[in-house]
Amino acid sequence: MPERDSFNWEVKYSQFICNACHCPSLEMYTSDQIKICVNCADEIANHYHHERSGRYLTWTNPTNKTTHKKVKIPEGIRWEVYERDNFTCRKCGSRRHLSIDHITPESAGGSLSADNLQTLCQTCNKKKGVRGC
Repeated sequence: MPERDSFNWEVKYSQFICNACHCPSLEMYTSDQIKICVNCADEIANHYHHERSGRYLTWTNPTNKTTHKKVKIPEGIRWEVYERDNFTCRKCGSRRHLSIDHITPESAGGSLSADNLQTLCQTCNKKKGVRGC
């Protein structure tokens, strides 16, 4: 992995796909080597700082972070859902911090089909939780 100083970071506002979480985002930290969304940058910075100082930068209760790995939604299906929903949150109409969400959760037997997926912004997705629509 390149040294931190070898990256020339800048913030760009345009449609990108994050190299870490593969979500589309309009706000991205980018260099010649990598593009990451604000959420991934926050997570990386918190883990990096915690490893070196024992404290998190912005997380007040990191135990609420999910520790298990979910099944990755195939990129083709992700794009199909984003395009179907016009890159807009189905709940509030936001175009920022979008993600793909299961309508019926995986834990309740929900499938990875486009019919069971929707585009939500981070805020609406957190409000929804695993309760469903």
